[in-house]
Amino acid sequence: MNRSILATFVALLVVAGAAPADVVITKKGKIYGLASRVNKVPVTIKNFKKFLPKSNGDITAYGYRGLTFTKGKKNTLIRYADIAAQGFKDEDADYTDGERNLDIGDFGQALAAFQDCVKRADVREIFKVESTYSSIICLASQGNWRAAVPMLSGWKFPDSRWTPDVHRILGEYHISKKKYAAARKAFAATRALPEISAVYKLKARLGGVKVDLAEKKYNDAKTNLIVIEGQAKREKNADEVLVLIAVLNAKLAMNVDGGNLEKAKKGLEDAAKLKVANKAALYEELGNVLFKMGDSDAARFPYLRVITMYPGESGHVSNSLQNAGQCFLNLYEGAKADDEKKANQYLCEGMKLLKQAGGSRYRNRAARKSYMQYKAAFDALDKNKGK
Repeated sequence: MNRSILATFVALLVVAGAAPADVVITKKGKIYGLASRVNKVPVTIKNFKKFLPKSNGDITAYGYRGLTFTKGKKNTLIRYADIAAQGFKDEDADYTDGERNLDIGDFGQALAAFQDCVKRADVREIFKVESTYSSIICLASQGNWRAAVPMLSGWKFPDSRWTPDVHRILGEYHISKKKYAAARKAFAATRALPEISAVYKLKARLGGVKVDLAEKKYNDAKTNLIVIEGQAKREKNADEVLVLIAVLNAKLAMNVDGGNLEKAKKGLEDAAKLKVANKAALYEELGNVLFKMGDSDAARFPYLRVITMYPGESGHVSNSLQNAGQCFLNLYEGAKADDEKKANQYLCEGMKLLKQAGGSRYRNRAARKSYMQYKAAFDALDKNKGK
């Protein structure tokens, strides 16, 4: 799941019962919440945090149009692309605990913290919204769609920055259940949002391409990707869209007879150079393309990158654990006749990854199946070590 739209921003902080006092500084140097000088000292990105107690305004909303800064009765909308830095005066233990655990992939602890934040009456509304969305992410990451889907369908914050992602997750869930009309409706809901940006619209159209691929409408998918890519290249701040296009082009190449895998590989490698915070889907897909090309040795590295760099992306991590494990098992099969020591190393590494994928956190059934197929060889290796 993608939750890194603003991954480079300062962590959102607040403390129970404390009066909010926030600061935003734009890339052009405009300061919201503080004078340009405090006690004759110029306020800068490097020192503004120490002046937070003197702030005279609040960040009141993170919307899909931008951040809302409120001073008295005046609300100012600031585009995310224009923000250089932001900060909150106080820190909330529940919220920060949830964020920390979510980042390391501990979804149970994160969920408990976010739910506590939502329930407390003394928490600011902006953090209730953020915690509600993060709770959905935790539930989905745990595979608890029975709880996640009603929250997605009943999303009560239409102006939130997370609304397009709510529609996307719901659309992808419907694809997984082969409810393609419902999926298209979910993706279209983003395009219908008032004043939605061109980049969000392009992402929503890519959701339609995902449905095309699921329905095996490959010609439609190819045509739509060409059109969307042309539009994305004309937009500013559309690197994330271009990364997604590379991923979908690769999926298309792997599903069409005679698909150009070399071209798909190059497209993914070029997209990897773009400045996008979260490339979990890209690296997983690069691993898939290399695996499809029969290069298990090279394919394992993009998978391992997903596992180590994006632990909070449970779906991509689960798939990458399984696929990397399979790569090592393929290497084991190729080496066991000529190099027993190396083969056994491959076997151990592969089984470790498969065991993690099939464990209680990810519950990957395909990984469990592969693990059981090689369990006898692995057990025999353990017995030989004990002699």
